Amino acid sequence: MGPRPAFAAGRNLTSDRAAALAAVAFGAAMTGFAPIFARLSEVGAIPTAFHRMAFASLALGLLLALLPTPRERRPTRAFDILLLGAAGLFFAGDLGFFHAALANTSVANATLLVNLAPVLVGLGAWALFGERPSLHYLGGLALAVAGAAWLSAAAARNVETGLTGDLQAVAAACFYAAYLLTLKRLRAVFSAAALMFWSSAAAAAALLAVALTLDEPLLPESLEGWAAVAALGLVGHAIGQGLVAQGLKQLPVAYSALVLLLQPLVAAAAAWAIFNEALLLGQLAGGLLLLAGLVVARPRR
Repeated sequence: MGPRPAFAAGRNLTSDRAAALAAVAFGAAMTGFAPIFARLSEVGAIPTAFHRMAFASLALGLLLALLPTPRERRPTRAFDILLLGAAGLFFAGDLGFFHAALANTSVANATLLVNLAPVLVGLGAWALFGERPSLHYLGGLALAVAGAAWLSAAAARNVETGLTGDLQAVAAACFYAAYLLTLKRLRAVFSAAALMFWSSAAAAAALLAVALTLDEPLLPESLEGWAAVAALGLVGHAIGQGLVAQGLKQLPVAYSALVLLLQPLVAAAAAWAIFNEALLLGQLAGGLLLLAGLVVARPRR
């Protein structure tokens, strides 16, 4: 049998990228429910973040135990171990600041500011991985960020917000950008399941250490409270962030971070349905502009 035609390889590459894009987009949608579950939590911001990572670690550990990839079950190189720990700490910082921001600003506002991370990720990807931004990417980035800002501004008019919550969300964005860049580097070494398990376990340990120093309850008091943090860990992280990690191997990290701007759109819609936070015409227009930006910025061949 002769060599495979070049067009077949190109078609496979296109198919792989399409599957990766679908994984990141669906993961972003699932992660968009995270602030909803966090709002329903009965414990404080840091304990909620700890439970998120603890439940995610349990689910991911079970998944990893069932996968037939023993060589990826534990990190081997010291540098990889350090990076896995760093990924966990970066995500712990993101969660700590993000969950604190939810107490001081609207769901849509907090989610938007956290997802300004694509700007930081684009700069980091250029510096670290040589992913030089193209003109269509920069144009799409401008459209998507403008749409997300419009979406959030429309929501903020009807929800009391504070500077403290906004600053906490910006700090979370910085940690999230560092997390995504580290994830991209590690995705070349580990499977998505292994990467998510080890980084989640590191984040859970860090958040537990902080939670134990706080003078507030660590455990929920009702089944509803436990269900909220369990759903936060399983849907918002194990599934949501796990799918994002799965897609990172095939997609540029800068564009993957841009697709994550779907989170404020999903969060705003869910907040409207569950918390009765007004979903205005401006938010819908902002959402359409955001989607247009994703189309413009998509990776070309």
